[in-house]
Amino acid sequence: MPADARVAAGPLPGETTTDVVIVGAGLTGLWTAYYLAAADPALRIVVVDAATIGFGASGRNGGWCSGFLPMSLSTMSDRHGRYGAVAMQRAMYDTVGEVGRILAAEGADAGFRHGGTLSLARTAAQEERLRADLAEARQFGFGEEDVRWLGAGAVASR
Repeated sequence: MPADARVAAGPLPGETTTDVVIVGAGLTGLWTAYYLAAADPALRIVVVDAATIGFGASGRNGGWCSGFLPMSLSTMSDRHGRYGAVAMQRAMYDTVGEVGRILAAEGADAGFRHGGTLSLARTAAQEERLRADLAEARQFGFGEEDVRWLGAGAVASR
């Protein structure tokens, strides 16, 4: 966010009555407030943060939105079962589209483009790891519409 677009605010004046207080105005807190307000417009929701809205850890990802999990499907499955791993990965994929839908519905010009995420290999070892990731995705039931291998020519044309 450009410095001139930031709004500084001090402490809330006096007392405030609210139904829900969300601590943290990063992406997670803001999305939570958005969906709570959509589910029940009568809710009095207050979002508080020690810094600038959208600045915290969940808001500092460099402006990209992806369906990547923070661990492999196998690790996720070991911790939460196969069903849990597949459900979480599917939710991550679906969330990317949901971000685009909400931005469009709200008329937010955020420069959103649903173009996929590329993982690139520059070495043989990296290629081997990516091929193993693709094989793992297939073992968990994810098809070409979810994850696919692109050769150098296909990547260059994108």
